Amino acid sequence: MIKSHVGKKLYYSISEVAEITDLQPYTLRAWEKEFTCLRPRRARGKNRAYRGRDIGIVLLIKQLLYQEGYTTKGVKQKLKNEPELIRSTTFNPSPNDPGLVADNSPGDLIHSRDGDKIQVHPVSIKRPLKDDRDEVESQQNAQNLPLASKSEHPNPISQIKKELREILELL
Repeated sequence: MIKSHVGKKLYYSISEVAEITDLQPYTLRAWEKEFTCLRPRRARGKNRAYRGRDIGIVLLIKQLLYQEGYTTKGVKQKLKNEPELIRSTTFNPSPNDPGLVADNSPGDLIHSRDGDKIQVHPVSIKRPLKDDRDEVESQQNAQNLPLASKSEHPNPISQIKKELREILELL
């Protein structure tokens, strides 16, 4: 039902955005408080009304957090230092897969509701397992670097878990 409406609407409800982005509504609400660039409009009765641009920002934040391994603090800093990421973000849904941005060529232009032309930068999102997110968070506890730069250093928490499992097997 939502799949048939994707791309035909100017505004999406929080439940539709949650389904499209494969996130929970409470995560979207938390990100609204955490990231100043994500501010959906309010429609009737204070309901959130997400535009395509808002969905694009959600997908960008999701990519930075889950795929590239940034912390929330790191994402904030990256978005602050690189505002063109937000300006160039849009959501152009594929009719077959509402969880991904359509496979448009970079540089394609889309007209926004305000009449502005927005360049498309497709993003493919895969949702990591909860355990993977916890491990990413623990590895980057105090730093804002992407996970890829830390791959050469062993994770002490993983090592401790492994040793504890070995001890349990001995008992």
